[in-house]
Amino acid sequence: MENNLDIELSLGSGESVSALKKTVYEEELKEINEKHPLKEGSMDIQATYFVENEGALEVGMVIRNGSKVDMSIEKIPIVIKDESGEEFLCQIFNLKDMGVIPSGTGRPIDLKFDLPEGSRFDSSKQYSLSLDVGKKMKMFSSVDTKVSNLPDRTPFELEKDVRDFEKALPTLKTNEFVMSVYKLGYNRNREITCMLLIRNGRLSEANLKKLPISIFDENDKLIARNVFANEEGLTKVDAESSKLLSLKFPPESVFGGIVDLDKCRVEFK
Repeated sequence: MENNLDIELSLGSGESVSALKKTVYEEELKEINEKHPLKEGSMDIQATYFVENEGALEVGMVIRNGSKVDMSIEKIPIVIKDESGEEFLCQIFNLKDMGVIPSGTGRPIDLKFDLPEGSRFDSSKQYSLSLDVGKKMKMFSSVDTKVSNLPDRTPFELEKDVRDFEKALPTLKTNEFVMSVYKLGYNRNREITCMLLIRNGRLSEANLKKLPISIFDENDKLIARNVFANEEGLTKVDAESSKLLSLKFPPESVFGGIVDLDKCRVEFK
């Protein structure tokens, strides 16, 4: 007997919709689950509507993740076929901004397909969606983290800036541990300060005890280097979480005068 899943609705982190819209999504997903049962370990795409408008075909769809892991999709070729199985359109989409689709959930999304000149959508026909397995897809197990150490009274503008920065970073894969430079600047004493966003995609806490950092100017000249270390840990990052870490280079580890830090690069070595 096949093990079919009851896929639940996922709207994505930070996304809000009206109660009516959510109800519509839930009803659409319920109907899809009944008409197209999803086997455990698989994923699919089911259409909810097709609308032609100004040289494009807008398609509402639900992407269902029946695997046992959370999934991110950054490159996916989607095919539209008519009722006879003939390919009508095929287009590759980058769905990074859609975020993580948790295991056992379905994510509604609207996409626009370009209609070639002279091509028309026939609303009297039945169309379906599928993945073009012949083209390379980029899908992987991923983790959706949130910064854990923002103070309760953090100004809205700063919190939004941090969240936007994290969202713009490459999707964090399961078991990855990644450090990214959030801000690089000088303080009042002309010391270089470095603020990092550390993301832990592992299933256990990470304790960062030692971190070498080198800063190079736009001409690849070394302008600062220091090895930050603490036996008890510079910072501890919970499993599947992220954290800001501020570090200050002592005067003896900074070389030369003031440079444009926006044009500098940082290496962790």
